[in-house]
Amino acid sequence: MPSELKDIGSNMTELLVTPENGIQGLCLLFSYETPVAGWDATGPFKTERKFSATTTKHINKYLDSYGPETRENTRTVTQEWILEQLVKIK
Repeated sequence: MPSELKDIGSNMTELLVTPENGIQGLCLLFSYETPVAGWDATGPFKTERKFSATTTKHINKYLDSYGPETRENTRTVTQEWILEQLVKIK
């Protein structure tokens, strides 16, 4: 599946996965080397796990970049769920 890595801030990287073969697109935010938030077909999501204060700032900055209502509409998912999304990328 085609993908692209994009630096979006200091220690913030976004992985963009292009939809292909019926699989929906996916964006994942990495804070340092850890995937912690993103978008999928149902909208924005963020991890339920608490990392550092800086990672929390990264998540909030990322979600806020899409507009003030985004954070309100973000669902919370397990860290394991986010990691499972990575496994699906081939």
